[in-house]
Amino acid sequence: SAAASYHTLAALFYKLKDIEDAKECLSFSDKLEDSPRSLALRALIAMQDGESLGAVANLISSLQCYEARKKSKETDIHYLSFEPKDLEAINSYLHRGLEALNKRKNEEAVNTVAAAVFDFDDFYKEVGVDSIPN
Repeated sequence: SAAASYHTLAALFYKLKDIEDAKECLSFSDKLEDSPRSLALRALIAMQDGESLGAVANLISSLQCYEARKKSKETDIHYLSFEPKDLEAINSYLHRGLEALNKRKNEEAVNTVAAAVFDFDDFYKEVGVDSIPN
C-alpha cells in the first residue's frame, strides 16, 4: 500500500509540474515493488522532457507488467492486481502503437500505447493524468 501511495503522490506532483518530487516519489515506490504504474508515470515524465522513445519503452514495459499482474492466482503476492475492461481494445492500441513506432512516428506511438495503459488501469483517470503532454 505504501507503493500505491507513492504512485498517487507522484501523479499529483506530476500534475502540479513538480517533476523532481514526482521522480523522488517514484524512486521510493520502486524500492518497495516493481509497478506498472511507476513505469507509466516515468513515461509521462519522459514525454514531457521530449524523450518520446524513452516514453514508449516505459509504456510498453508498463503494459507487460500489467499483463503479468492481471487478476489471477499468481497476483496474490501484490497489493494490487488489475482486470482490464476491454483487452481487445488494449491489444488494438498496442498493435497500432508498435506500427507507428516502426514507421518512426514516435509521438503517435506514445499516444497510442499510452491509451492502452490508461485503459488497463483507472488510476490515471482518477488522478487526472490520463493524457500525454503536448
